[in-house]
Amino acid sequence: IWPGLYRETISIPDLNVTIQGVTDPPVVSGGDQAAFSLVGQHGPETLLRNMIITDSDPAIYCNYAFPTIANLTVVQNAGGIVSQPPEPLISNCIFWDNAWDLWGCSASFSCLATLDVESQNRGSFADNPLFVNGDTGDFHLQSRGGRYDMQTGKWVLDFQTSPCVDRGDPSSSPECEPYPGGGEINVGAYGGTPYASKRPPVPGADTADPGLAR
Repeated sequence: IWPGLYRETISIPDLNVTIQGVTDPPVVSGGDQAAFSLVGQHGPETLLRNMIITDSDPAIYCNYAFPTIANLTVVQNAGGIVSQPPEPLISNCIFWDNAWDLWGCSASFSCLATLDVESQNRGSFADNPLFVNGDTGDFHLQSRGGRYDMQTGKWVLDFQTSPCVDRGDPSSSPECEPYPGGGEINVGAYGGTPYASKRPPVPGADTADPGLAR
């Protein structure tokens, strides 16, 4: 899916597909319905990745489907993910400012406002993700190492760093994340993309980028 705002509900047919944001993650809004509905024989080969889901009820509905859900930012929804067993494979996602986050499932290496025990045991955490400005829809992660400014199109430095930087599943490749990366993928929609926030500089190391501005 190309960058942009998509106000629609998407029902995925009973086949294995990949739905993924291209470069800059798109925003999908389902209104008073689920943004994505998966019903039937969906296994891990069905993949949802690198998108922002907002203003939906819920963000994702899975009925006897267990797709792979990775690197989503699920924010400001009436509900997060609803799952009938078996549960989907959820990792590297941010769930924040929703009425609730997960029902019938847990998440690995993810940031949740409401952290359940199973998700915590799987490497998830409940720290504030430190979005640039959620009120204006800028869900990039703040970073002392540099993050992309969607207003100017430049990379800038922040005075704090999101706990979601380099906090994803160690087995997930950071893929297209810009230098300097910490070797692990970022949590959230921008993880693995060229717009992922950079890790903070290592004390004593020269990682200065003349293209950055504060």
